[in-house]
Amino acid sequence: MYRVVIVDDEEPVLDSFAFILEKESADFTLCGKARSGTEAIRIISEEKPDLVFMDIQMPGIDGIEAITHLRQHFPEIVFILATAYERFDIAQRAIPLGVFSYLVKPISRKMLVNELHRVKAHLEQSRDNADVKLREIRFLQKTKEEIRNRFLEALPWGNPSTEDWEVFTRLFAIKGDRGSIRLLEIRNDLSEIARDEVYTRLQEKIQFKANCFCGRIAGRLALFVPEDQSLEKLDSCMSIATAELQPLEIATGKGGTYHYTRLGESFSEACHVLRANSTDRDRYRAEKEAMQCICTAFLRAEFDRGIQLFDDFCASIFRNDTFEVAKAKMVALFTLLLSEFDYQTVSNSPVELNPAEAIMALRSIEEWRQWSSEALKKLRAPLQRRNSEALPSHLAKALTIIREKFSEPIQLSSIADECQITPSYLCRLFNENLGTPFVEYLTRFRIEQAKILLRDRSLPVKEAANLVGFRDANYFSRIFRRYVGVSPSELLNKR
Repeated sequence: MYRVVIVDDEEPVLDSFAFILEKESADFTLCGKARSGTEAIRIISEEKPDLVFMDIQMPGIDGIEAITHLRQHFPEIVFILATAYERFDIAQRAIPLGVFSYLVKPISRKMLVNELHRVKAHLEQSRDNADVKLREIRFLQKTKEEIRNRFLEALPWGNPSTEDWEVFTRLFAIKGDRGSIRLLEIRNDLSEIARDEVYTRLQEKIQFKANCFCGRIAGRLALFVPEDQSLEKLDSCMSIATAELQPLEIATGKGGTYHYTRLGESFSEACHVLRANSTDRDRYRAEKEAMQCICTAFLRAEFDRGIQLFDDFCASIFRNDTFEVAKAKMVALFTLLLSEFDYQTVSNSPVELNPAEAIMALRSIEEWRQWSSEALKKLRAPLQRRNSEALPSHLAKALTIIREKFSEPIQLSSIADECQITPSYLCRLFNENLGTPFVEYLTRFRIEQAKILLRDRSLPVKEAANLVGFRDANYFSRIFRRYVGVSPSELLNKR
């Protein structure tokens, strides 16, 4: 529905136009009337209509003057001029203002209806063009973002190809064939969400004053700096940005300026600087957090994100450690994934993987990539089945209730009531389809959620217990130890 304002100093004309709009057009609705140029400016500014019928000859500000003022603020409004006299000088003044048409009074019903049809076609075409332009802009923005991320994410594995470099530089209008890498790494114990927020703030602060390209790689903020940019200015911006975030500890790694065929060396140099300035505890903590983030993404069925985190982590480990040490860390990662998946898949046919034996036998990066790709497919499959299997409708509803209300007091009888079945039948559904009693499933689900929450060390054990449905922290700790093998506090201390 398009909105219309009518401007005329003659009341019969206003009433006539309003009547025709109401009776003859279902596509237009009257949203305002004005009897002078001054009143027209006020009403149009408030209502922001799609179409305005504007009389020319009015006391005070005439129609041309009113349109001249309004056009500066509302270039998209369609204006139709109406006057009792056909004057060439008025038409000349109206042309530069982009007036849609010029009608001479008296205006018949047929003439007005035909004009409305023309305006409707024009507005629809304008909206279609605007939608196309918006889609093109969004597509270009998305494409640029994807190419930028792909360019940065490839650096841990090696140097960009000539083709990738040409696409990147052409898209972002980069001059020259050289550049350098800067890396920023948070050394504090933060949750994944908090860490992302800090990196976002850093990126905004730095890019506001320096021309560089930012992305996340292996839990760090990576910056590519073209050679035509001042490194002194960038480093100054980085220092100011990190200082403003104190008491957070943010380490910086700086690589040298190289030709694009050697950019991987700049990335390696930046990594080595970070490692040289970090303790073994810092590296262990960062790697442990990265592994936990990968597990969490997969268990939440965020597969694309999980694979991206996995690729970033592997790139960092294989670049910074010897091949044998890197393989040992991959064994630890897959062992953690398998232990987490045992509960989440609730499957009678566990994933058949022997990471220690398989990974340590690998002899090259290429063999690792092939093995890890197949292993991730095996791990992903049962989770996908878990999400897509056709469970009995009553059981599916019960699982949804548990996922939504696990932090509240839940009883088998209350869920059965919501599912409109008997408690005994619901109990049988759990045993037959999931291979576990209702209470066991609920308890394990709560413990798994608690493990995720406890990965943020700032969260007290008592609060984590309450958030997953345990009102007694001591009881929660006993149950947690039974299922996990350590107490909540011991789990935190192991980080």
